[in-house]
Amino acid sequence: MFVCFTVTNYPDVMIPIYKQSRIASLFFVIYLIINTLLGTNLVLSFFYIHYKNALQKEVEKKKDIFQRALDQAADEGDDDENEDLAELDEEEEIQREIIE
Repeated sequence: MFVCFTVTNYPDVMIPIYKQSRIASLFFVIYLIINTLLGTNLVLSFFYIHYKNALQKEVEKKKDIFQRALDQAADEGDDDENEDLAELDEEEEIQREIIE
C-alpha cells in the first residue's frame, strides 16, 4: 500500500492483481483517488501544524530573551543615571558653597 501511496511503481503492484480480477483494479483506483485527495493533505497538514507550533515557540523564546536583555539594559541605565544625578547634586552643592 505504501508503494501505491507514493505512486512509485504503481503498475508493478496493480497489474498482477488486475490480471487475476479486473474488479480488483477498482480498489486501486478508489484508493488512489482517496489517497491523493485526502491522505496526502492530512499528512501535510500534520507536519505543517507541528512546524508552525515549533516555530511559534522559538519566536516566543527569542522575544523573551530580547525582552530580558532590554530590561537588563534599562536597569543598568537606571543605576548609571542615578549615579550621574547624585554626582550632579554633589557638584551643585559644592558650587553653592563656593559662591556663598
